[in-house]
Amino acid sequence: MLNRFVKAGELNRAARGVFVKPKHVSKVGAVMPSAEEIAAMLSQSTGETIAVHGAEAARQLQLTTQVPMRFVFYTSGNSRTLRMVNRSVTLKHVNPSRLVLPGTVSGLIFSALYYLGKEHATIETLEKIKQRVSKKEFTAMFNLMDRMPAWMSDLFYRY
Repeated sequence: MLNRFVKAGELNRAARGVFVKPKHVSKVGAVMPSAEEIAAMLSQSTGETIAVHGAEAARQLQLTTQVPMRFVFYTSGNSRTLRMVNRSVTLKHVNPSRLVLPGTVSGLIFSALYYLGKEHATIETLEKIKQRVSKKEFTAMFNLMDRMPAWMSDLFYRY
């Protein structure tokens, strides 16, 4: 039945068992949902934990000016690529210890620092992060020190 909707152009098949309905906007035509909306929908339907990739987290926290060209998310499920009409969303399986509080500012900070690594995550980096998030969100990171790798918890301890 869904195959008929795909052939009629009412639905797009993103992956096996995953369908996306584009929104129709006058003067523009069919507009696909954003990558974040697709990831959130997939997380709800499959029960997987899905978090923003570290490169995107670093960009959102203004730690880098580079803009990732591909949409990549970390997942607790299998690695796979969802292809839509003009974009693809890659879900990359990672160890569950890297999926700390997805969808929160603390999870965003954790992901960005993990992406930067121990060579590039410094006290100055923490200062930049502190300026961009609320004090409450920044101090919440200290409660996560037991879930951090040793180098990251040492960084917060030195801070």
